[in-house]
Amino acid sequence: MGYIGQAPAVAGVTSSDITDGTIVNADVNASAAVDYSKLAALSDGNILVGNGSNVAVSVNPSGDVDVTNAGVFSIASDSVINADIKSDAAIVMSKTALVGGTGLTLSTNTLNVDAAQTGITSIGTQTANLAVDNGYGVVIGTDTQETISIGDGSTDLVPELQVLGTAAADSSMLLAAFSTTAT
Repeated sequence: MGYIGQAPAVAGVTSSDITDGTIVNADVNASAAVDYSKLAALSDGNILVGNGSNVAVSVNPSGDVDVTNAGVFSIASDSVINADIKSDAAIVMSKTALVGGTGLTLSTNTLNVDAAQTGITSIGTQTANLAVDNGYGVVIGTDTQETISIGDGSTDLVPELQVLGTAAADSSMLLAAFSTTAT
């Protein structure tokens, strides 16, 4: 080996020529392109994450996410809850699961309510017209006496009941006065 200011006596520097722990980041050429294989071993499925001291450390993802050694991340089953879904995500009905026995079925993106279901006890305030398709009707109170009020009881309201249709049978109405005889 040569002296300071002189060219080395050998063609290159070997590991034995360098004192351990003396090479720092600035000593490595920016274009050195050090292979990942030259880094410390990284366990299967682990990733490098900066720790509290800003040092990259090997960790295995845990909690609700996992990663394969091919870099594929996955979300654990039963870990996504309502709060995790973006408020305007607009998820189509076909991507949701319906619980059997609820009286609800799904056809394409249409949610159907089975008339025989008993689980729905309220649908809230009706804010639009209830449209019933041709050939169908609305039946209220088939087993017990029901009262249907038209209007809200205020004095300035003129209650109106419209029976519409394109044929005579469509625009007929059967009223019963608390008996089985129509009046």
